[in-house]
Amino acid sequence: MTSAGVMRVIESLNPIGATEEVFFSVTEAMLTATNVPETKPAAYNGATTYADGDLVSVSASGNAFDVYESLQAGNTGNTPASSPTFWKLLARTYGVYAAGTYALGDRVIDATTHLQYVSLEASNTAAPTDTAKWRLEGPTNRWRLFDLKRNQVTTVASPLIVEITPGKRVDAIGLTGLVADEITIEVIVGGHVMETFTDSLSTRNTTTWSQYFFGEFTYKSRYSRFDLPPYSSATVRITLERASGDVSCGRMVLNKHVFLGEVEAEADDDALNFSSVTREFDGTTTLVPRRSAPTVACRVWCDKDNVPAARALRDRLPATPAFWSGLTDTDSGYYDSVTILGFYTRFRIGLDHPDNAPIDLEIEEA
Repeated sequence: MTSAGVMRVIESLNPIGATEEVFFSVTEAMLTATNVPETKPAAYNGATTYADGDLVSVSASGNAFDVYESLQAGNTGNTPASSPTFWKLLARTYGVYAAGTYALGDRVIDATTHLQYVSLEASNTAAPTDTAKWRLEGPTNRWRLFDLKRNQVTTVASPLIVEITPGKRVDAIGLTGLVADEITIEVIVGGHVMETFTDSLSTRNTTTWSQYFFGEFTYKSRYSRFDLPPYSSATVRITLERASGDVSCGRMVLNKHVFLGEVEAEADDDALNFSSVTREFDGTTTLVPRRSAPTVACRVWCDKDNVPAARALRDRLPATPAFWSGLTDTDSGYYDSVTILGFYTRFRIGLDHPDNAPIDLEIEEA
């Protein structure tokens, strides 16, 4: 057996949070700060003087609102959409649902459940609970990165900042769906930063002058750490930054990780292709591209004394997404292949060896 790495699993901090609509990885109380707007701030007023960091909203089409952040103190009379030195477009949000008439395609949010709905008809006076007239689109932009059931992303102008206070010891974090240049993680206790981790997310490797001058810049879409200091009262601040363009994050999971064992080198990186191909009698084809869901299959060698913990993990995670990582080296070319946020379809523990149990895992991306 040749080891490719070790399998570590990060479960959701909010295991009871699974509902028909969403499965948030943190509770509302744990999300103690974020710069991603959910409800719209007060409308911009040209006669108001704004301070650095103040937020305003500007009405867009339908029930949409663009949220701007002031970039300077003493900011007066500078129209946000045409004053880029005074205002930064932070993100777009939608009005909270209120009884009234909505047009086809209008969007509303429920700030209590953090969900977003789209109107399915014109002159819509029904409440979002009427599924014939409203379609659930998923969580609001603020909460998308915590929803483990959907492939949506939280997007905001750089930087994206999130602070989570778990209320328990945590030592690991996993993120997927990243569009960012750099990540900084700070562990804060009693207002003091106890530990800071800063990592580049660039994957640009150049071996020739041509690549150096003309090669594309690429970045990691997944990231994990398993060495956060486990203070019981810590707040973890995550900052994602990008030199130009918006920052995005698809999923974020934070918890104390579970160690399963060493991963055999013969792991498989595969995908379930949901596209359809129809070929007519004359050979003409109709191609309908759909999403491919990545899968990982591997064998993990678990110490006999760790088998009870492995069985307990299996019992906690039926049809429940978690962050699975078979490599801690995020710079490895194999890192993405054995790192996945998903659910297991096979978790077989073999008992035919005296000291180590082979665990056959098959995991699909959620």
